[in-house]
Amino acid sequence: MNYFRRLFELVGKDKVKFIFGLFFAFFKNFSFMFIFGALYIAFLNIHALTATVIWNCLMIMIGGILFHFVFRYLEDILVSAEGYVMFRNFRLQVGDELKKAPLGYFDDAKLGNIQGAMTTSINALENFTMMLVTGVIAGFGISILLTIAMFKMNVSLGLFMIPVLVILAFTLGKLYKIAMRNVPLQHKVEQEMNFAVIDMIRGMSVLRTYPINEDNPVKNMIQEKAKDLYAKKKEVDVRCEVEFSWRAKIYSFIVNAASVILIILTVHLYMHEQINFANCMTMLVGSYLIFLGLAPLSDTAFLYAKIPGQQKYLDDVFQIPQLEEGKQTTINGPLDIRFDHVWFGYRKDTPVIKDLSFEIKQNEKVAIVGPSGCGKTTIVNLLSRFWDVDKGTIYLAGKDIREYTVETLFKQMSVVFQDVYLFNDTIMNNIRFAKPEATDQEIFDVCQKARCAEFISKLPQGYETIIGEGGANLSGGEKQRISIARALLKDAPIILLDEATSSVDPENEAEILAAIDALCKGKTVISIAHRISTVESVDHILVIDDGSLQEEGKHEELIQNGGIYASFIKSRRDAKGWRIEN
Repeated sequence: MNYFRRLFELVGKDKVKFIFGLFFAFFKNFSFMFIFGALYIAFLNIHALTATVIWNCLMIMIGGILFHFVFRYLEDILVSAEGYVMFRNFRLQVGDELKKAPLGYFDDAKLGNIQGAMTTSINALENFTMMLVTGVIAGFGISILLTIAMFKMNVSLGLFMIPVLVILAFTLGKLYKIAMRNVPLQHKVEQEMNFAVIDMIRGMSVLRTYPINEDNPVKNMIQEKAKDLYAKKKEVDVRCEVEFSWRAKIYSFIVNAASVILIILTVHLYMHEQINFANCMTMLVGSYLIFLGLAPLSDTAFLYAKIPGQQKYLDDVFQIPQLEEGKQTTINGPLDIRFDHVWFGYRKDTPVIKDLSFEIKQNEKVAIVGPSGCGKTTIVNLLSRFWDVDKGTIYLAGKDIREYTVETLFKQMSVVFQDVYLFNDTIMNNIRFAKPEATDQEIFDVCQKARCAEFISKLPQGYETIIGEGGANLSGGEKQRISIARALLKDAPIILLDEATSSVDPENEAEILAAIDALCKGKTVISIAHRISTVESVDHILVIDDGSLQEEGKHEELIQNGGIYASFIKSRRDAKGWRIEN
């Protein structure tokens, strides 16, 4: 029942259509009643088969076929098609929820579970749910209808079918319980195997780099782990097969035995003149039809049991924490940014940002500098609301950023990440992702400014080149420049550059920064970088160390102060001038 309740939750506002579809799945079996009726009339007039009788029987059968066709068509529209729509909507719903989840939700284990849930689990539900639901309804539906017809022919025939149907339903229930007991074990082992394969693939570069021989303990560990998992999978599968298969055979035996007994009972009743010849012949044919839909149900019991398991897995995976979202959809006033005594840690006991306060005026160009791991990227993530602060407040235009809707906040910002991800699509579509209505010329222009145009023109299909998953067919610098072009195209009032020039050739860096500067006039630009050229031309510099603001000001001022920033610049210049001499 929990499964059907969840199914109706997924159907949502289309519950009425779905219920009608289930009724059509049941009543399409009335077509067999037409066939039964035609056979009965034919056998009743077996000694006087006139053209009229034959024609009437033929019309009844054609009517039954049309009846079946119409109801099957309506079932397909309202159940099968609705099933695909339902799971499409579920995918979209999950996508919307994932967009609002904090980044902490997306650890490696969660990503593996999400990937498995969005592909294997949903596909399994999509392919089997509606088929199995209608299969069970149709299987028992035809048997119930024909049992009612048997009562009309002879009470003994109808009474015979009642315990048969009860026994079959009980046996199916036992099969279902056995499957439900084993499916979670199978699913757990399959997950462990998937994680092991992913772990091996991710570590392939390490495995190839180090010597892998018979004495290597890592190789032995990997092999033993694989053997253990395959042995465990075999044990679970064999145990399930042994426990399930003989009971499934009992079910099949009951179906076949009941069909034979029904034939014997029908002949017996005819020989004792309790039913006429027409009833006898009709029931002999019916003894096959009545069990036609029930016979395959034992084969689908295991698949049917998998559905609640997959459903529970989906529910567990998609217990997605949501960032609290405000209702403000407009932003009024200057887009000043202010961090007010902000504290944050990825783990509760380890703060990364400690009592951080600073202000950035609208249209300022600001650089955030500091040693690796000091919290620079975290500041950008907090401003973008990829995470929420533990204590304190971040203000945009005088309001707590949590008061805005996520969509409203994101519209104000373009972010170029240090680790660039591009979609497995054309270069044109990857850039247009930032502004779907952009013209081709707009994309060409931003690519010129981001210094992408030249290398794009050399690709086989130019802007229509498929770049592979994650941008696998491009170098790191090329991916970074595509990402910059995408941010420039969005033309948001606030631009966040998370070490955006780290993968750019030194000779092109100054030109790209100049292009960004020209495009971002009248905008707020916050840049995280380690290169001197990135920070020298900004309006304001924030020096972060150990999660706290240590210094702030202009480049010349901070150099004269002789503090952390001055040491940072000196170390960079010393590194730039360093060379090996013979």
